[in-house]
Amino acid sequence: MKEYAFVDMHMHTIFSDEELCDMSIEQLLQKCQEKAEQLGGDCVISIADHNTILGVKKARELMAQYPERYKNVRLINGVEFTTDLCEMESVYGKKVFTRCHTLAYNYDENDPELTAYSLITHKHFTANDNIGMQICAARRIVNENFGVTIPFTKFLPLLKLKRTDDFKAAFVQIALQELQANNVTVKSQQINILIQPYIMSRVTDVREAAALGRITISEMAQMVKNAGGELVIAHPSFINVSRAGIEYCAQKYGVRYSDIYDPQNDKYKKGTLITYLKKPKIVLTEFIETFESICGYKIAGLEAFYGAGFDRKMFDITEQICAERGLCLSCGSDYHGEHLHRDKRIGGVFNDEVYQTYLEQQKNLPKVNIPFHIQGIGIVEHLLDKNGQEKQKAIIKDISGYSISRQQFGDLVHQTILKKLAKRNQSQEPQLQQEKKESEIKLEEKLAYAHSMVKKFQTILSRETKQKKVPSLLLKLNLFAENIIKGLKEFKQEASQDPSILANPQYQEFLTQMSNIGQMYQVISQRSPHLIQTLKHDMKYYYHKNYLALDNLIGIEFPAPIKQDDRSK
Repeated sequence: MKEYAFVDMHMHTIFSDEELCDMSIEQLLQKCQEKAEQLGGDCVISIADHNTILGVKKARELMAQYPERYKNVRLINGVEFTTDLCEMESVYGKKVFTRCHTLAYNYDENDPELTAYSLITHKHFTANDNIGMQICAARRIVNENFGVTIPFTKFLPLLKLKRTDDFKAAFVQIALQELQANNVTVKSQQINILIQPYIMSRVTDVREAAALGRITISEMAQMVKNAGGELVIAHPSFINVSRAGIEYCAQKYGVRYSDIYDPQNDKYKKGTLITYLKKPKIVLTEFIETFESICGYKIAGLEAFYGAGFDRKMFDITEQICAERGLCLSCGSDYHGEHLHRDKRIGGVFNDEVYQTYLEQQKNLPKVNIPFHIQGIGIVEHLLDKNGQEKQKAIIKDISGYSISRQQFGDLVHQTILKKLAKRNQSQEPQLQQEKKESEIKLEEKLAYAHSMVKKFQTILSRETKQKKVPSLLLKLNLFAENIIKGLKEFKQEASQDPSILANPQYQEFLTQMSNIGQMYQVISQRSPHLIQTLKHDMKYYYHKNYLALDNLIGIEFPAPIKQDDRSK
């Protein structure tokens, strides 16, 4: 197996969502080239933007136009699908698995259907009138009601339309022609009634339309297969399984419910992530078998090496499953740019905390942006050469080029987890709390990072407000609702008791900026109260994610979500 400078099979660009990722294709390719030169050799990367291959197309054009500029970069076509698991619900008769992302690799980027899908879903929620979401939702309703899959290519002309009435009439006409061509007797009024809730100037149920806009497993699998690609399950640790799903797996595999699941370790109310289970192998195996049965063919591999939330138990299990099922191990940083995930690095597929543990054991190692990286891995050989025999091998190295053994890396992960648990247990004591505070990121670094985040969000607010993209604004920036304002007040109160915070000029600038954001939010609240109500409703579903984002933003704890009774006040 060839050893590359680094391998990163999961990175995002502004084609995913320019509000969630600030990295252009040019910047990403340049950073990869620089890191490859730094590490000495070629790198293999995959741009896996959300539901679109347009970024890959542009990367191919740039690499062809400037071969010397990106001479050490090898690109494997990628895309990350947000799949609807409704077909799994049909298999089980209940919600067993509720969330999973799927990666597709090595497809033909010129495939007409995959390209059409990408054009429609690009900026899926950021388009001024959510036109991509409306096309996908209405198309799926028509497909499911009449048993005909209308190609995405047929709906491309709709992207040029502006007026809602013209758009709706044009959709009905396209659907009518395609259904009649497939010997389905239908009238335009029947289609009109079906799609009414999903194609309007104001969509009746945005959440339902957004869910219907997701592609199903079977259609995604067929589209990828037709384009010559292969599927890999993204970050399997973060597959959601319901309580009913845990009960189902316990009964099917002849174990007790308590052997699989401990509610004391659960962070969620109706289900949990596979990584929090006591026996995740049973549940992950069940997911793969059902997923493959719906696809109609085998997946290529699992994303075993993943930077966020990595733990030794899940890697061991993923490795075992891949060996048993003849699958490849894959690796990816899930990099979204510099501003969103501070602990995700290009080419660095392990958590920074693991590297910190490693540094404590080593001497004279520089702290850089690729602490650990993969030099060779089976999925790359498999995709670059379908006859390649390597399925699981991975070479883990530190920045100096020193190889880390599988056992050594496992020990590092285990030690890191023990350190985190110890800190959590000790945090109850005031003295140790003070020690923890002193060991945290310096205030200046916190504020500098917060300042960069605020600047980014201010830009979004200003641009979106001017263009009157209020629904899009609220969907993307719901963390600027009442909870963020309340949290900032607590931060201000904390600062009033600490002279070192008050004396920092960056702190005052930060408060001013956040005050301006609060004022913008209030203007939107007064202008569009019905959208604020929708926002409050959505926060029930997304608060946990925002809570973590806010913790990373300024390193403070925020209060629990606003209670239902408080929302009418």
